[in-house]
Amino acid sequence: MGLTKRIDFLNGVVTESAYIVVSNITIDWDNKTANINVKTYLDKATKEAGLQPMQTDYLHISDSVLPMQTEAPELNFTTYFSDGNTKVNAETYLLTLDKYKDCTIVE
Repeated sequence: MGLTKRIDFLNGVVTESAYIVVSNITIDWDNKTANINVKTYLDKATKEAGLQPMQTDYLHISDSVLPMQTEAPELNFTTYFSDGNTKVNAETYLLTLDKYKDCTIVE
């Protein structure tokens, strides 16, 4: 599974279906935090072909840690990471962030 969205890179490149995948999740159960790494590809076919993810300023979070950003991180941690499939939970959590709120979950 992954996320998809339209991205205009403001340099002449537009993708109607950028493919965003959770590549790594680190959970700290003691501090109730989760760090989510994502990679963004031009589209799903690019990922399936084994090509490299995009490296752009717009997608500055690619290959970096994205902490849970809220006023009550322990509440979000409990809501999204206390049970269930961790990868699906991470994708669902990402949809709550401004950068990902217009994404669609795809198989």
